Amino acid sequence: MRDGRACVCGQAAVAVNGAKLYLEPDAQSMAYVSSHNAKFNEKNKALKSSQ
Repeated sequence: MRDGRACVCGQAAVAVNGAKLYLEPDAQSMAYVSSHNAKFNEKNKALKSSQ
């Protein structure tokens, strides 16, 4: 039998992100979980600019 906790956690993250966007429409549309967000954003910008 599959444990439903992982599914509930994912749904909770989507709900929290939706609430954040409702309260702050200019907020990023994708939530981040990592503590290294700044580093990932730098790398993503570099990858996008090199395309």
